[in-house]
Amino acid sequence: MVVPSIQGSPMSLYLSGGFSDPNGQLASSMKAGFYGVAKAGFKIDTRTEFLVGADFHKFSVDNNKYPATNGNFRTLLVGFDIKMDLVSPTSKEPIVPFLIIGGGYANIDFTDTLTALPGASDFKADSDSKNYIEFGGGFELGQLFALIRFIDIFKQEDDARFLSAGI
Repeated sequence: MVVPSIQGSPMSLYLSGGFSDPNGQLASSMKAGFYGVAKAGFKIDTRTEFLVGADFHKFSVDNNKYPATNGNFRTLLVGFDIKMDLVSPTSKEPIVPFLIIGGGYANIDFTDTLTALPGASDFKADSDSKNYIEFGGGFELGQLFALIRFIDIFKQEDDARFLSAGI
């Protein structure tokens, strides 16, 4: 949801939630999870915003593959994005498509009952902190928006990436 900005204010507040789908080694033992995000946007020009904020993503162990294992993979992403509208604000289009690219700092962790991904012995995360990048796109319709992003956390020799989609 895009919270309406104060008349003449160059700032917006973005709140979003949805699901995250693990890829690579995460997908080998984790099932789809959820996320929540809060970001503040600052206008650079009529079509571009600088966003800063935080995301929380959580995945649970796939109990169909690993029935005796419990636990979660969690990550907190703190970073920035550049959001660029693909149509001019003077076009008066009701749907405004946009692209987003950014990155930042990711803190990844497992719950206390899990210290590594089942089936991927080299993937460990005991309060590990790494950089990440993200890119994606979506559209705004009035005060609502939809967004799909690809997120890749830079873990040496590990594969910590996922897709997220939400409104």
